[in-house]
Amino acid sequence: MRSAYGRILRDPVLTVELREFEKPYFIVGGEVAHPGKYDLRGDTTVLQAVAIAGHFSEKAKSSQVLLFRRVSDDWVEVRKVDLKQMVRNRDLTEDPHLRPGDMVLVPKTAFSKIARFIPVPSLGVFFNPLSF
Repeated sequence: MRSAYGRILRDPVLTVELREFEKPYFIVGGEVAHPGKYDLRGDTTVLQAVAIAGHFSEKAKSSQVLLFRRVSDDWVEVRKVDLKQMVRNRDLTEDPHLRPGDMVLVPKTAFSKIARFIPVPSLGVFFNPLSF
């Protein structure tokens, strides 16, 4: 800027002001209470990200949490994290630290995927047993 305007102005004084920028963030999706985009404010692990998103829902498969991390414009690295085992063993040394732009996906359990196809008897059967 100085060299461009140096021909027009004598000793130009420049002030640069940052108006907007995208804050570092991470995304939590799937079977958590509040899926969404969250600001990455300091050192955060996958387990902490799930806690920030409101913990696991009752349909969550906590043994197969997926961490998606972009390694280039064309490639994404995927890592499976067994949070259930970590918590059970009380060993969080394998809990990965998030980087800006990471996405944590908590999948459904196999049962929750098929539960809607399992017939459930009507409550009327319990209140009127002679209807058989």
